[in-house]
Amino acid sequence: MNSGVTRLLGRAVLGLGAGCVLAFGAATHAATVPEVLDAGNQWLVAQAASQDRVDDLGEARRGLADEYRTVLREIEGLEAYNRQLERQLRLQGEEIAILDDSIAQATTVDR
Repeated sequence: MNSGVTRLLGRAVLGLGAGCVLAFGAATHAATVPEVLDAGNQWLVAQAASQDRVDDLGEARRGLADEYRTVLREIEGLEAYNRQLERQLRLQGEEIAILDDSIAQATTVDR
């Protein structure tokens, strides 16, 4: 028996019992006990399949949430790297300005 059926059996025993009593009471003229039990079993199978789908969706949600957190960490790392590169570019621009100034002064001294 799969885990979904086991979980549902634990939760649905009272509901199934009440459902069978109601179905049996309402359908005593139209349904036999095996038909009512078969309907109850079909209901349990459908509920187990539904619970499996819910479990699968929950697992997919957890996987997507993990992937989202990973992407956020990657974005934070890339933003830090971009800030580092921007600082490096700014410092190199300042160094270029200093060298240009120095070259201009050397040209003036040469004259």
